[in-house]
Amino acid sequence: SVEIDDTGAGDPAWGVGFKYSGDVGGGTLGFGIGYQKIMDAVAFEYGDVEFTLPVRSEFDAIGTSLSYSIAGFTGIVNYSDYEDLAQHIGFALGYKTGALLVAANYGLFYELAGPGTNEIEGYGVVVNYDLGGGAVIQAGYGVTDLTVASSTTSAERFSLGLALSF
Repeated sequence: SVEIDDTGAGDPAWGVGFKYSGDVGGGTLGFGIGYQKIMDAVAFEYGDVEFTLPVRSEFDAIGTSLSYSIAGFTGIVNYSDYEDLAQHIGFALGYKTGALLVAANYGLFYELAGPGTNEIEGYGVVVNYDLGGGAVIQAGYGVTDLTVASSTTSAERFSLGLALSF
């Protein structure tokens, strides 16, 4: 895949990935691996906190995930490495029965480059209800904690919407 910055300020990022799934023990086991080349500096703002990773002309990211689904339950674990900028680990657990989906996740970016001890930690929950005909009501709630140089800023987010597929 290729992601192009529509503003013209950034360079394109490109990536490639592979996935496999198969039946194991009455459920489905999935595995994925991906690589991405990012060719811009990494900077972001989070509430009142501005945080810029060391300016890099480019860096590589590699990630892998493992999932297992059985009897309506799905569990997922993910690990990603962003060269010497950061590492990420994530976990998710979901349950689907009929039109209802309930899921929760946790993620942690750690060993972030920059001043002091830096990490981004968050969790979320989601509830979806499939109305049929391509319409799904979606609700989500998440909490994120950004720690920069031992000072933590927290934010909560809530979303509610209707997803339509035609």
